[in-house]
Amino acid sequence: MRASSRGMVSLSVLAASVLAFAACESDGASTSDVSTEDVQDTVLGDTAEVPDDTSADTTAADTSVADTSVADTAAQDTTSGELPGETCANAVAIAGAGVLEDQSVAGYRADMQWGGSCGPMGGVERIYSLSLGAGKQLVVTGTPTAQLDIKLALFAGGDADVCASDVECLRGATWNGFGEAETFRYVNYEESAVPLFLAVTGGNMSPGPGTFSLDIAITDAPARPAGDLCTEPVAVVLTDGVASFPGESLEGHENEWAHGNGDCSEFVGRDKFYALTIPAGERLIANHVVTGGTEGGEWAILAGASPCAPAEATCAVMNSLDFGDLAGMRLAYDNATAQPLDVILIVDQYASDNYPGFEPLTYDLSLFVGPPPAGDVCSGATALAAGQTLSGETTVGCLGDYWGPRCAGLFSDASDRVYALTIPAGMQASVTASPEADLDLYLDLIADTGPSACDGPLTCVARSFGDDPGAPRTLTWANRNDTDAHYLLLVSTMWGAGSFDLSLALTTAPARPAGDLCDDAVLLEIPEGGLTLTGQTTAGYGEDYQTDDQSGCLAAQATAGADRVYAVDVPAGERLVASITPDGDANLSAQLLLGDDPAVCASASWTCLAASDQYGSAAEHLSWLNAGEASQRVFVVVDTQELAGSAFILTASVEAPPAGDTCEDPIAVTPPTTLTGQSSVAAGGDYGAPFGVNQCTGYGSDGPDLAYAVEIPANNALSVTVTPLDEGFDPGLYAVKAPASNCGPGQPACPVETCTDGTMSVYFCGSDDGADGEPDTLVIYNYTEATASYLVIVDTFYETGGPFDLSFTLQAL
Repeated sequence: MRASSRGMVSLSVLAASVLAFAACESDGASTSDVSTEDVQDTVLGDTAEVPDDTSADTTAADTSVADTSVADTAAQDTTSGELPGETCANAVAIAGAGVLEDQSVAGYRADMQWGGSCGPMGGVERIYSLSLGAGKQLVVTGTPTAQLDIKLALFAGGDADVCASDVECLRGATWNGFGEAETFRYVNYEESAVPLFLAVTGGNMSPGPGTFSLDIAITDAPARPAGDLCTEPVAVVLTDGVASFPGESLEGHENEWAHGNGDCSEFVGRDKFYALTIPAGERLIANHVVTGGTEGGEWAILAGASPCAPAEATCAVMNSLDFGDLAGMRLAYDNATAQPLDVILIVDQYASDNYPGFEPLTYDLSLFVGPPPAGDVCSGATALAAGQTLSGETTVGCLGDYWGPRCAGLFSDASDRVYALTIPAGMQASVTASPEADLDLYLDLIADTGPSACDGPLTCVARSFGDDPGAPRTLTWANRNDTDAHYLLLVSTMWGAGSFDLSLALTTAPARPAGDLCDDAVLLEIPEGGLTLTGQTTAGYGEDYQTDDQSGCLAAQATAGADRVYAVDVPAGERLVASITPDGDANLSAQLLLGDDPAVCASASWTCLAASDQYGSAAEHLSWLNAGEASQRVFVVVDTQELAGSAFILTASVEAPPAGDTCEDPIAVTPPTTLTGQSSVAAGGDYGAPFGVNQCTGYGSDGPDLAYAVEIPANNALSVTVTPLDEGFDPGLYAVKAPASNCGPGQPACPVETCTDGTMSVYFCGSDDGADGEPDTLVIYNYTEATASYLVIVDTFYETGGPFDLSFTLQAL
């Protein structure tokens, strides 16, 4: 072992002395009998200590070929027949600080697996043993040559059998790659020395060539910081129910809670512990704001008789920050018992010390303990009267109890407070919340339908939010009913909690615009050739209609703003095609609802004929074929995310569907032939799956489609090619065996076995690998002795169809 920078004797000087002494020995031993490896053994005091094996070599200056010196990897251990360090039983002993050169895992086996703070690792490994004194800190740095990727793991020693099974890794270094050093530190805060094993793995089962060095540094341990142990936590002192810990850091902390109890914090980074008592019936709220450090953190509250014993602790509640997110996180817990409850709060870093560029987590922590405030839940809502201003309202001490897919508070569940108000018949309410600086408030108005109004996902009738924290929020809603209406107002935050002023003003409700409800939907008279309405808007309209998971309108999600309703009478056997195009950057959605009775619009579950919600400001398209024997009125609902309303252009047509619109009325084809100038623009999207993997082509294809009927003679293969005539159109093909019922509705039944020539496997009886403007080809094989009838469908994943040519050719098998 060479001298390190930590003050060891110079290796070159000591080597010269040892070699000179050997040359003068009376037994005639030559200088070649003493190697540099033997000199390293002498410097380090190599004892080759073998646990549980008293026959092991313990001579410090041993120069035999069986010597287990740190740098000797070629010689076999005569006591076990294995390479030195092959197992814990013949681990290479490290006697003290220094540097081990020219180490190798070449020729070693893969015997171990380990986890814990090291992460799962395996591969060929070499084992070292050492003893770390009481109050000492160990830092190990492994540096490989460019051809080798090493990983380090430290685990409890003293028992050679520990290597025979999975081991819990105390510390490790695993992240870096080939030629890059790995480093970890371990502190022994115990009152006596601890035996340890150090494993160095090549990182995989067959490591590349190369060697590595191990730099062993042992120094006095730093003082253990407050809260480093769960059994010695920081005692929280509350003043008027509040405690603040600004500028907290995990600098100097160890990873004492890496394993948790299966349902609590299991992060592998450093952690800190705080202890406090929650009085009976009161609430603890912990607010964390991460100010720096590598990756994120996790916070958990431990309860139970022995909260610091992982097997006995109860993880009352936990939460995590998104990795790398420097925003805040809120953790809360109610003591619902009749006795004071002692709890432990853990702050745990995600990244371990050996993570590249590791920096200890820094954060601000504030704690609140007290009774849940009035208005914390809907059942105890605070009254808000007309003309009244409530000053100094706050969400401090309130939990984030409510959120739902229809409310402004979809993600504003850090804290919320509930108010009750009444809007008289024919009156309009304006609610204004003025928050303190930097507080971001969300307002949701919920119809008060009784004790269960707040159960489950909330259905909001109006909302207000923005991107400017600290700015006032105003929510407006008109009660145009003949009776007074009762509502609940939810004031919520996305991060943290704070104070605000709240006021309610009432004015006469403006007249309801035409089309605000299905009851007064604007009836569209659509002439031959279609209708185009410009200058349409949802401004001034209410948020009246919502979807739910059972409605069938899940394709339309942008429904949190104002909506407007049109009515269309669709004759029997004809198809309605409607497009809603934003006049600007608005995000719209559209639904097509079935029913002569306007009450279908207010139903908890809509009967949805079609729905569309394209990303961003893309146009929305709806299509529906009236396959009945009588005319049917349907409602077109245009919705938006924008509170102030959105401008749009509406186009609609009602006409007989084109030939081939469904499999019941396919276009007959006699191959070989080529059909030119085909178009699915006016067709409906009757077949195919909108999400997931389409069983026919491997892709979604719920756009407009056309069906073609073809007969394939016995022992023939039919080749079909679709060639788009528009560079922006992407069609696909798939085959369905007759009869028409195999087409759907919905997902067609595609006979995969008929789309293979018998020499290879296929997964889909369809083709849609071509991009926009590119052709696709499908081959269908008929190996039978009879004519086979098929339906070939040209489909697309686009919401609108396009023009194409379609060719059919036959080849005898």
